[in-house]
Amino acid sequence: QAKVDALRLRSVVEVVGPTSSGDSLLERQYAHEVAVGLRVGKGTAERLIDRARTLCGTFPAFVEALDAGEIVLAHCLALVDETAHVVDEAALAVIGGRALPRAKRRTPGDFRRIVRELVALYYTDAVARRERAKADRGVRVTYLPDGMATLAITHERVLVDAMASAI
Repeated sequence: QAKVDALRLRSVVEVVGPTSSGDSLLERQYAHEVAVGLRVGKGTAERLIDRARTLCGTFPAFVEALDAGEIVLAHCLALVDETAHVVDEAALAVIGGRALPRAKRRTPGDFRRIVRELVALYYTDAVARRERAKADRGVRVTYLPDGMATLAITHERVLVDAMASAI
């Protein structure tokens, strides 16, 4: 399955090109063609295109490891998701280089946590992002029918985990 996933990623990049054309009409056409060809929805095709471009362009060693069966697609998707906000190419190269050996020995869930730690360590903007995120902390109540309600708390993970355990 990993080999098939690697082939799919490479094939998508062959069809749509390694980077966005910058032409939204052409990009929509690419997404439509991929959606029809793979029999998936347009949103799924758009996500696949973005992920394939990122993996093949920024993290080609992960595609090689996927092709070799050393990791699974879930490792690749965790890497793409957790580095989506990183714009520093040097940081991405370091994160990718340090992450790959760990991906080969860890479950995708464990690997996702490792990538988060690597991003915090090697992407200097991560600290500033965390401080900005603190400003978004809060509590939200949504009232539901039948006398029910939902309580949503946005705060630091450690505190939310503690609250959930106490509840």
